[in-house]
Amino acid sequence: MDVQLHAGARLFAKSPGLGLRGVTKPKLAMQMEEHIERELRLLEAGHGEASTADGPDRGYQRLNVFREAFRMFINATKTYAPLLDRILLEYEEFIRYIETLIESAGKDRRALWKEFEVRQQLREAEIAEEAAMQRQAVQEQEQDLEKRKQEVNDMIREIQDELREKQLDLSRMQDTNITLAGQLVDYRERAAIADKALHEVTLKLREKEKKEREHLAVLDRSRAHSSQEQHLEPLKQKHSTLKTDFFGTRGASAASSLQDG
Repeated sequence: MDVQLHAGARLFAKSPGLGLRGVTKPKLAMQMEEHIERELRLLEAGHGEASTADGPDRGYQRLNVFREAFRMFINATKTYAPLLDRILLEYEEFIRYIETLIESAGKDRRALWKEFEVRQQLREAEIAEEAAMQRQAVQEQEQDLEKRKQEVNDMIREIQDELREKQLDLSRMQDTNITLAGQLVDYRERAAIADKALHEVTLKLREKEKKEREHLAVLDRSRAHSSQEQHLEPLKQKHSTLKTDFFGTRGASAASSLQDG
């Protein structure tokens, strides 16, 4: 209400026709303007630097300045005075009604503000409790996360250890494979040498066997000839004896010579 009164007062003070120069006005209008301007200047001077403030007291003071000016107009117009008094009374009654509403609104506002403060305190308490619960939940989650992180780190370390062990095993297997590969190459070289030597020995054995077979054949022929000689020797002796007996010693010699010849 104070702001509205103050704004209305300023609007009336700055309305067209007030304080204009070069315009013929009635004497009463000039007196009213002079009264309003003088009182407002005094009012502004009294407030000093606070003259721009829109407080309730200042608003009522400005309203009184214009009420007095309106009263000057009512007193000067006897014919319209009762009507204007009634209009002014209605305005004042309405202003008092507005003041009552404002006062009631102020009480309601204070009650609402108090209720708001209570609810705000309760809400702040609820928020604080929720925040505490959330902090507790976050702490529990962080602890659980830290535990899971530790478990994951342990699993990672175990996997890394296992990988290192397998890498060592693989390295040993590679070394073993390299050694076996070297041994295999050496074995193949030796096997090639052995195959070559075996082939040479096989050829020599075959050659020896061939010679032995030839020698055996010769021996067999020799034995066969010797056996024949052994079978013929008794016959020769018997034949020689018979010739000796038949021809005599000389005849036997001649016959033997003849036979040899």
